[in-house]
Amino acid sequence: MTKKSKAWISLLRPPNLPTVPGDPLAGWFLAGGTGVPAAVAAAGAALLFYIAGLILNDVADIEIDRRERPERPLPSGIISRRAALHAGLLCGLAGLGVAANAGRAVLGAGALLLLAILAYTFVTPRGSAMGLLTMGLCRALSVGLGIAAAGRLPVPPAALLAAAGIGAYIAAVSWMAAGEAGEQVLDGRRWLPLLLAAVMLGGILRLAATPARAPIMLAIAATTLLRLALVTVKLGRRPAPGRMPQAVGSYIRLLLLLQATCCAARTEGLAVAAILIILMPVAAHLGRFYHAS
Repeated sequence: MTKKSKAWISLLRPPNLPTVPGDPLAGWFLAGGTGVPAAVAAAGAALLFYIAGLILNDVADIEIDRRERPERPLPSGIISRRAALHAGLLCGLAGLGVAANAGRAVLGAGALLLLAILAYTFVTPRGSAMGLLTMGLCRALSVGLGIAAAGRLPVPPAALLAAAGIGAYIAAVSWMAAGEAGEQVLDGRRWLPLLLAAVMLGGILRLAATPARAPIMLAIAATTLLRLALVTVKLGRRPAPGRMPQAVGSYIRLLLLLQATCCAARTEGLAVAAILIILMPVAAHLGRFYHAS
C-alpha cells in the first residue's frame, strides 16, 4: 500500500465507519419498515454522507490541523486540499444518488443531512454551541434516513426518540472532544453521554419492547450503559494526555450497541443487532491503527 493510499484511508477514520449504517437501520426497524431495498439504500447513503463529512471537515480544518495535528494527510501535504474537496463533494453527491433510489422521502432527508454536514463544516465555529448542535443534528438525520425509508406516518415515537437520543449523545461526546488536543477539566459533563443514553434506552424499552423482545433489548441496553460507565470512570475528571481521543473512540463505538438495542425491537432485526455487536471488536481493532477523532 502506498503512502498516499494510507493517507486517504486515514482521512476516512476507519474505526468510525462501522457505526454509520446502524443509524438508518435503527430508525427503519423502530419505524416499522418493510422494504429491505429501501433500508439498504438508506444505510448506503448514510455511509456516503458520513465519508463526505469526514473529508470536508479536514478540508475546512486544515489551518487548525497545521497547528495541532500536522501529521494529518492535508497539512502534511500528502493529499492536496483541492483533491480532498473534490472527493468530499463527490461522495456527497453520490449519497444523494443512492438516497434517491429509496424514494423521495429518503432523498429529502438526505438533502437535509447534506446541508447540515455542509453547515457544520463550513459555517459553524468549531466547539461552539451551534456547531455541537449541528453535529448532533447530522446523526439524528442519519437515523432519519431510515425513518424516511420506512415510509410510515405518523412516525412511531420510539423512532423519533432514537433519532433525538443518538443526536444528543453525539452532541455530548463532541462537546467533550472539543478540547481533546489540550488539557481539560471535565467535571460533571463527562457523565452526560451516559445520562442521555440511559434516557434514550429507557424510553425505547418502554415504547418498543414486546414481552418476547424485552429480555434481549434489556441485556444489550444494560451492557451499553455498563460499558459507558466504565469508559467514563476511566476517563476521569482530568484526562491524562492522549486519553481523551481514546475515550472519544470508545464513545463512538458504543453507538453500535445503542443501534443494536433499537434493531432488536423486532424479530427481523435480531440478525442486524448481532452484526452490529460483532462490529464492536472490528472497530476497536481498526482503532489501534487509525484515529477515531
